[in-house]
Amino acid sequence: MGTITPRKLKNNKISYRVQIRSKGCEEEKTFLCEEDAKIYLFYKEKLENLTKNFDIPLKKRIYLEEIFEMKISTCSGNSSKGIGDFKISLERFLSVLPNKYYDELTYDDWLGSAKKLMEIDVFRGGKNQNCKRKPSKLTIRRYFACASSCVSYAQSQGLELENVPMKVLTTFINPIIKNDEI
Repeated sequence: MGTITPRKLKNNKISYRVQIRSKGCEEEKTFLCEEDAKIYLFYKEKLENLTKNFDIPLKKRIYLEEIFEMKISTCSGNSSKGIGDFKISLERFLSVLPNKYYDELTYDDWLGSAKKLMEIDVFRGGKNQNCKRKPSKLTIRRYFACASSCVSYAQSQGLELENVPMKVLTTFINPIIKNDEI
């Protein structure tokens, strides 16, 4: 990562040039004392290595809400129903999923959210007690399809995320729907 090169100056003195090269970092500095050059190189390399250990990748710093917002921002103004579906899905997931970074949400968290969403009462046709019903399984499927679409879009933008909503959709929700059709 770093080298020390002795160089002869015009007045026959020796200087020591420190070069540090690594991914994203190129630095050169000249010292008159070899000991100073060695100390500088040692601590600069150590500092560089330590900062890499604390650098958190983007996939570990993004929330579900931000993933949905990325997708919603690409929807055209004409597809207000699509935008509405994404916003409703996000609202439902935020009410049942823990507030964690997306990468920290496990399959069990998503599966638990599917089960919770099936039990939450929703209003249909009005906002009174007579209009409360459980959401249909197709509605839950639409919520997860929206979440999966958002994660797929984030993946297409270069984020390395696992599409867990799609996994829950294929392993839990779709089999329930197929069993109901039989």
